[in-house]
Amino acid sequence: MKKALVLMVSSSLLLCTLFTGCGNDVDAETPEKGSVDTRDVVRIFSRVETPQDKITGKWLSVNGVESLEFYQEGTIVCLMNDREFNGDYKFIKEDTLRIDLKGNPFSHPLVGEIKFHDNIFILRTASMTCAYMRPNEDGVAFEQEQQRIVGKWEGVKEYESSEFFEDGRLVLKNNRGLFSGTYNFVSQDVVVLNLDHSSGQKVYNLVRVKHDVNRMEVTSLLNRETGLCKRPESQNVGKIVKN
Repeated sequence: MKKALVLMVSSSLLLCTLFTGCGNDVDAETPEKGSVDTRDVVRIFSRVETPQDKITGKWLSVNGVESLEFYQEGTIVCLMNDREFNGDYKFIKEDTLRIDLKGNPFSHPLVGEIKFHDNIFILRTASMTCAYMRPNEDGVAFEQEQQRIVGKWEGVKEYESSEFFEDGRLVLKNNRGLFSGTYNFVSQDVVVLNLDHSSGQKVYNLVRVKHDVNRMEVTSLLNRETGLCKRPESQNVGKIVKN
């Protein structure tokens, strides 16, 4: 019993030392040999997430063409058109990423500005802009967000109009022509658009959506263009159009 009591007291002192530093009369700048340095505990719990921490793991391109997997030690695997490319990556600066792939399909290293948006990142190089998102392995659905934009919308400019359907289809008309395709929420306010132009050209976009019942602001995360649209006057406030 006495031995168990001593063990309990020792455990209590250890916990006290870990989280409060009490029970230690030694100078905080020079911890006693063999004791726990509370400064190490603070460093562990206050560590700021680095860009390399954020990018580690699997990513899918928004246009569905490729997938990337970044490893913490600085290596990368790229799957593109059923081919696998291996290589290395590093952050030249906090917001600048360099990717070197062996047998590089781009014929040169990819170097560009990187921006993170929740579970998405956008890489802008001198010649292109690419967007990637985390795989939805947990099957998270943003049904409420989708329901809020279902129906018809008119752009502030007369030639713009769009209609979002409950099954994820989208029809869009603007000064570039008629588009049809799909939309998919990848977070509470970010939507992926995969569209086919009437000419046969395939386009995609990644947009941030802010809206209330009758107005919606759409900002492209790729080209930073912003558009405003509103519900048609003939459509009742808050009513969802079902097709």
